[in-house]
Parts: sequence; C-alpha cells; structure tokens
Amino acid sequence: MEKKYKFLLKKPVFNKVRNIYIKINSKSKKQYLKYKGKMINIKKYKKIKTDLKNKNNKIYRKKKGGYNEKYNSLIQEKLEPFIEKIKYLHRHQIVEIQEAFLDIYINIKNRHIDIKASINEHLDFLTTLLIYLEANFSNLKNIEYKSILIKIMQLLQTIEEDGITGIYSYNSEPSRNPYVITDPRNFKTIYNVITNFKNKHKKIIWNIFVVSISNITISNTQVSKFIKYMISKKGLSDYKSDYSRNKSDYRINNKIKNSRYKPY
Repeated sequence: MEKKYKFLLKKPVFNKVRNIYIKINSKSKKQYLKYKGKMINIKKYKKIKTDLKNKNNKIYRKKKGGYNEKYNSLIQEKLEPFIEKIKYLHRHQIVEIQEAFLDIYINIKNRHIDIKASINEHLDFLTTLLIYLEANFSNLKNIEYKSILIKIMQLLQTIEEDGITGIYSYNSEPSRNPYVITDPRNFKTIYNVITNFKNKHKKIIWNIFVVSISNITISNTQVSKFIKYMISKKGLSDYKSDYSRNKSDYRINNKIKNSRYKPY
C-alpha cells in the first residue's frame, strides 16, 4: 500500500464492499480506493464504472448517415425515451408498457382528435423501430436487449387489438385509403433497412422479392412477427445473393425453409 494513504473504513461501492482510504496529512476529505493496483478517487472510479456499464449495455448506437436525419431525431426524441421507460418494467406489465408508449407518442394517444397526425406518427414509430432493430442486430445475445424486444413485440400486439392499426403502403397517387402514403421517405428508409439486413447482416427480414418501395407494406403484425423470428432459436433466414426470382424456385425454397421467407 502506498504510504501516503491510510485506511479509513469499509463501505459498499457499486454493490461491493471496498476498503476506503484517505490521504495522510491532508485536509482534503476526498476518499480513495484501490483499482487495478493504483489508488483512485471514488468519484473518478464511479465514473469509470458507469461509463463501462453504459458501453456494455448500450442499446442504441447512433448511426452516422445511411438513414434520413428525420428518423435519427425521432429515435432520440421518442423511441429512446420510450425504451428507457419500459426497460425496468416486467414484460407482463402490459398496461404500464402501453401507457409509457402513449405518454410519448401523443398523436397516437389523441388519434380521435387528428387521425392523420396519428397515422403519420404510427408509421414513423414502425420505421424508426426497424432502424433500431438493424442498428442493434449484433446485440441479440444481450439479455436486457432481448427483454426489451419481447416487450415491444407485446406492445405491437396490444395496440393492434386496441385499434391502433393499419397496413401502410406507398403510392405516388393520392388514395381514399388513409394508409396509402404518398410521401416516399418512410418506405425508402424501410427499403434501406431491408437492404442493410441483406448486405450487411446476410439476413432476410421481409419478402426476398422486394425490389422497390412500391412492393413494401408495413404494419404492427409484420414488425411483431419479424421480432418473433429474430429472437427465436432458429433466427432469421440467411440471405444469398443468387436467389432466383422465379416463382417456382420461391415455392421450393419456401418448403425447404419452412416458409420462413414469407413477409414478416
């Protein structure tokens, strides 16, 4: 032990009882502990441990480009705070999880006042959720992250049953169907997520024959099923760049892979 420190007491630091020291012949009340063979101030030690814990358990990693900045902002302003709220809820606290969701997604909560704003917010939620899932695909072994995915999957099923629903698709021509969207941004982003899963992770998350944004539909049920497949023991189907677009080949592949290639 370095001679300029003397033992003071024992106390818990980060749920572990540690020997605490103070400096000899010093008027300072700063306390120290031994960390990796050196004496370190307790405040500095706590910061190191907190930063390390956050790094190991970080759920969303901000991406530098690749997606529209609109969605990066929505993730920071809405999706991340929602995930933080449900992180410590039990998965069976379905009511509390839904309340946490509606507390943040106000337009959806007030859908009876402005249905268009609710539809736009719902589509944005599903879109940012896909970005979040792609950014954190490597975190599937993290127990805390997997628990969050289960809660989100349950939420999607719950809000679907409560009438917060819709199968969204893109068309440049206006339609009387409120779920046909003329703004292509969401669907371009969804297409980019699908492409990233194929090229970066070598996995299929939607219909393997999606070739443009006009082929894409998205809903609570699709995203919920996607999460279900992703966290299952079998996992997502592997993507191979030489898949044929021939319908007969598609049926054969379906039988071989137990229909895992159907749109989620």
